[in-house]
Amino acid sequence: MQTLTTYLAQHHSVRKKNGFTLLELLIAVSIILVLSTIAVPRFTGAAKTAKIAKVRADIQTINHAAALFEADTGDFPKTLEALVTKDKNGNSYLQAVPKTPDGKDYTIADGVITGEFDGKPYSSADQPTSSSVKPDDKG
Repeated sequence: MQTLTTYLAQHHSVRKKNGFTLLELLIAVSIILVLSTIAVPRFTGAAKTAKIAKVRADIQTINHAAALFEADTGDFPKTLEALVTKDKNGNSYLQAVPKTPDGKDYTIADGVITGEFDGKPYSSADQPTSSSVKPDDKG
């Protein structure tokens, strides 16, 4: 005959544990919530930074295309459509007219390319680049 302590010792070591306890699940969920509250604001800031970088890259690309247009034709383009229009050889300076991330148009005025994103204006005159192109004053 077995004693109660030997019986409990044998059955306790053999018993399988199925699943997690409620306390373990609560701890895991709370850790995930704490980490997500730290990470989510950082990712939303990264998206806005990427969109601003796109605006600046678009302005620089338009500026370079306008410089090539001026070198070929002698005149600075008046509109972005002039950079997209194909010449007699079927070439154009831009494949398509770019838009800002919020869908607004870029403009060319007096040799300066401008675009507005998130309520803030961006311009080729503001960008630190040695290749900023401005038309000659032919008064």
